[in-house]
Amino acid sequence: MGRGRPRKFVADLYPYFSVGGTLDTGERASFAPVVRYGGDAKLRFGTDATVDVTVLPEFGTVEADTAVFNLTTAELRFPEKRPFFQEGVDVLTTPLSVFYSRRIGSRSGTTAGNAVEAPPPAPVLGAAKLLWRVGRRGTVALLAAETGAQDVLVRSPDDGVAAPQRVLPYFTYALARGQVDLPNGGYVGAMAGGRVSFDRGPTGPWTACPDRGAPQRGSCFPDAYFLSADALVRNRDGRFWAQGQVVGTLRWGGTPEVLIDGNTLESGDLGGAARLRLEKAGGRMIGWIDYTWLGRDADWNATGFLPVPDRHKLRAHLGWQTLTPHGPLLEKRWQYEWVQRFNLDGLSTFEAYQFNHRAKWRSFWRHFVELHLRPRRWDDREARDGTPVERAGVLGLELELTSDHRRRVVWDLSSTTQVRTTGGLGTYGMRAEVDTSLDVVPAGPVQLRLGLSGTYDDGEMRWVGADPAAAGRRFARPKAGALGVLLRVNYTLSPRLELQLYTQLLGAGTVYDDGHVVPMANTRVRLGALIPDPDFEPERESEALLVANLFLRWRFAPGSNLYLVLTRNQTDPTVPGGDGGLDLSRLGRMAASYLFLVKVIHRFAL
Repeated sequence: MGRGRPRKFVADLYPYFSVGGTLDTGERASFAPVVRYGGDAKLRFGTDATVDVTVLPEFGTVEADTAVFNLTTAELRFPEKRPFFQEGVDVLTTPLSVFYSRRIGSRSGTTAGNAVEAPPPAPVLGAAKLLWRVGRRGTVALLAAETGAQDVLVRSPDDGVAAPQRVLPYFTYALARGQVDLPNGGYVGAMAGGRVSFDRGPTGPWTACPDRGAPQRGSCFPDAYFLSADALVRNRDGRFWAQGQVVGTLRWGGTPEVLIDGNTLESGDLGGAARLRLEKAGGRMIGWIDYTWLGRDADWNATGFLPVPDRHKLRAHLGWQTLTPHGPLLEKRWQYEWVQRFNLDGLSTFEAYQFNHRAKWRSFWRHFVELHLRPRRWDDREARDGTPVERAGVLGLELELTSDHRRRVVWDLSSTTQVRTTGGLGTYGMRAEVDTSLDVVPAGPVQLRLGLSGTYDDGEMRWVGADPAAAGRRFARPKAGALGVLLRVNYTLSPRLELQLYTQLLGAGTVYDDGHVVPMANTRVRLGALIPDPDFEPERESEALLVANLFLRWRFAPGSNLYLVLTRNQTDPTVPGGDGGLDLSRLGRMAASYLFLVKVIHRFAL
């Protein structure tokens, strides 16, 4: 007998119910019960269209983010771990990241008053996505999400009166993309999206917005919109290809926002951006050239990832590869890279010359070695007001070594070491930064990953504040170190029962010493213009963090699961009275939040 015709409509419902409690420790310990419910749905219309819906999603079973020690002024990008936003959203990925799913549900409200309680990230109330294959080459993707508002009890700095204030509105996120596939793996696509709010004005008794600014167009919270078009074209054998994208943005409403590079975003601002990449990917000689322009008022951080706007960026790469076995190597590649970045005022903010070599050995080990030179440059973000600050040059060495991934035990090692001069200060010193990691992944019912990381940073002058009395900017030399341990274990007790453990321990310390000052009137801060500050008092801070997630999952029916969840998150990683060293002794007495949860998800097939 032949197979039956496929069903035109299939629906799977996944309602969930969870119960448990949270325990917050610290000066005032408190316990609160937790009762959550909601559900997901997956709808299939034939083989061409799929709709996913989630209502009041609960992400207690999602692994915590890996904490990273960051001394830069740039935002770090973290991977998405929530299943709803992981699956089926690849079509929304573009060369310029106008969609970054971590924006949905990550915002917390802020206020210029004294918040009696700290607002948590906004909850995701619901979301839906559609993926539709149109004919043989067309694809349509839609995504919509709603996040909750935040009303926080705030004490006015003027009269001391405390009253609820809406510090974050209900936000609606919407994105739509259409794409047509071209021969040889190419495509042409267009995308539009934005974030809007509807409860936008200040609420009584407050007459000003939470940041104490005046609302523009009757709104305390800006709406943001973007339009995008991108394309990828390849030749028949895939060796040559070109990819490009153009983006336009619009900000509407909200209070003016002053960025740390000195630029101010206001209601009605239009921005633009573009990127073009040409590449030769096959043959012995390979190379690419990549140019990006980000306009001064380009802003898609409401829905995407734009950490450093207002710039030109040009990258060029030329390489020579051998993909046939030769001696002890299976394949090897030599590469030279040049990177130049400057802001729209023509000021060089980054320049790099990089020469590297990577190879795969007959033992299936891999290595990567890079020597890079980064000359002096200007940083228009360090002083927090757009004033360019001179940065000294860097000479660096990067090393990576990876063992045979076919083995039951895999070892990875990576390190970066940089030497930096203190040119312009009359002396020359050294700044070294080392970052190493070790991963071990045995096979079988137990899968283990152990990570070790260490960072040491010494020598680069950093902005530490303004000195109104002396009308100057204050700088100091930080000495910082961090040490972290990460453990991830997956233990399959039976085909239906699985135990997952994730934990991270991180300690860090920073001491700001050797204070200098420069007059506020200086339009550029040169290293040679820094003047020793005899009144500078060293600033010391220590951080300690312990995060743990323990999940026991029992699959009692196809698509149905019972979870037992125990998590620990650090409420505040700052060690009270830290002396700038690695101090983990007080970790047990620092404020933390514990969550215990029993969660049941049941699948109903319709």
